[in-house]
Amino acid sequence: MQYTPHMKVFRFTITEYSFLAFFAILVLVSYLSFQRIDGLIKSSELVSRSSTIKLKLEQAVSYMKDAETGQRGYLLTQDSSYLTPFYGAIANCNLRLRQADSLCYDDSIQHRNIQELQTLIAVRSDFLTLAMRPSDTTQSTSELTAYLGLARNT
Repeated sequence: MQYTPHMKVFRFTITEYSFLAFFAILVLVSYLSFQRIDGLIKSSELVSRSSTIKLKLEQAVSYMKDAETGQRGYLLTQDSSYLTPFYGAIANCNLRLRQADSLCYDDSIQHRNIQELQTLIAVRSDFLTLAMRPSDTTQSTSELTAYLGLARNT
């Protein structure tokens, strides 16, 4: 076959092969970088969610301490102004526990742990409320003992 001026001959030089090789490497590195960044973003979201759950649980514990403080204030002074922060603290504690539970939607172990904590907090708040009730001392003591036994068994 004779070469004619109308025929195109495709010959690649070393520079063109090098360019194609570097382009392929660049595409590969870009893809791997994208995958790595996507993984880092997902990890960051998990860390953020874990920190939020931890914060909600710490707030719940703090509110429970506030409820205990309100109960002590009421028992010492019989001043009903201590009851407002007491009931507010219990409501806020339960709210924080529900918020933490809603963040654990995909982790069954943590969901179960938070439900167990909710049960313990409910027993504790019932115990605090029961201890403030004016009633027969014998009846209160037996009810408190029953609650203490329930709290230890759960």
